[in-house]
Amino acid sequence: GITAGGGRGAPRGMAPDADLVAVRVLDRTGAASSGTQFLKSFDWILSSQPAVRVVNASLTFGSFAGHCDTASALTMALAQAVNTLRARGTLTVASAGNNANKSEIGAPACISSAIAVGAVYDGNVGTISFGCTDGSTAADKITCFSNSSSAIDLLAPGAAIAASGMGGDVAGFAGTSQAAPHVAGALALLLQANPAATADQLEVALKSSGQPLTDTNGITSPRIEVRSAVDVIKR
Repeated sequence: GITAGGGRGAPRGMAPDADLVAVRVLDRTGAASSGTQFLKSFDWILSSQPAVRVVNASLTFGSFAGHCDTASALTMALAQAVNTLRARGTLTVASAGNNANKSEIGAPACISSAIAVGAVYDGNVGTISFGCTDGSTAADKITCFSNSSSAIDLLAPGAAIAASGMGGDVAGFAGTSQAAPHVAGALALLLQANPAATADQLEVALKSSGQPLTDTNGITSPRIEVRSAVDVIKR
């Protein structure tokens, strides 16, 4: 809904005309319990979905400082998959995680060739408690729960986000899992503006045009500004 909602029951998504490919990576209980299961989803995209240009991964495994490409067997396998996708022109967008950790983020966000996304508020929504408490909120304030490290690439709205829910309802949530699909939708809009753009050009367009914001750990990252990014990608 955040990426491509049509706006009939819930707010419009970022790119309502985008085509979606849904891949189930959770187990029968709704838990992301297996890194192997997650990797199989990447393998399926690589083997049978050549048209996919953006992968959104709104889930995390583990917690890592900086880039984690060689940190474990799982991150090495994820890095290989994300790198292979990027080499064919497909970007992987991943949520940083919601543990209020200001020195580590989860995988696959910590993979160097992925786009790691943290969350900002989209307005004044009062006091929010989500593992930590922000007593005051405002547009472009980085959320206290948003994980952060030197591997963060972009920031996007993540609290509080209303979008289409199961059964046609409107669902409201907060988290970096809401921020990442904003970036995925932004990339779809950039591809509409310039279908021939490379993965590197797409990432640079978002990073170079975004509004710099500084987290409590001193790390500054750009919050996406889509209109400006479209202007960059069309040059």
